[in-house]
Amino acid sequence: MILTPYFIKKEIRKNSKGIPERVHCYRSLDQIRTVLLLFDAPKLNEIQPCIRQLEERNIKVTSCAYTREKISGWPPSILLIYEKQDVNRLGFPSPNLEKQFRQIPADLLIDLTGLQSHSMHLLMLKHPSHFKVGTKPAEGEQLHDLSITMTDKNDISYLFEQILFYLQSIRSE
Repeated sequence: MILTPYFIKKEIRKNSKGIPERVHCYRSLDQIRTVLLLFDAPKLNEIQPCIRQLEERNIKVTSCAYTREKISGWPPSILLIYEKQDVNRLGFPSPNLEKQFRQIPADLLIDLTGLQSHSMHLLMLKHPSHFKVGTKPAEGEQLHDLSITMTDKNDISYLFEQILFYLQSIRSE
């Protein structure tokens, strides 16, 4: 259980200030070979078609989900971050998890986590991927290189389709 989100939000703000200085490498969908997909575990059924869509394009997908509750029967191919085991009481991921997470190769990181997934936002900001895409609440901070502004009625499949549309529109070099 996370006692207060104050300290992790402060760390997220600190890490997000480095976004303009870090190396960016915008890529079109045709140039992407590996994707790291972040999401909240209760959204698994909505995420699986998105994963299949990427795999049909011969893109290797590594998925990582965040949960507050223990889940049985979880697909072993998806890394599960369990709040009570992998995150301390202030919401910070364990050093071992952070190290493991940073070693996952990704040409593109897609963040489809919710507003309250502060631990995942911090992990995302610390990942070395040069192109990060995700959702942004109408009044929230810009944490990604490419953000899709979400509204209350947006669902995961719609947001994912929007991300793919924009990735297909990118022309590099």
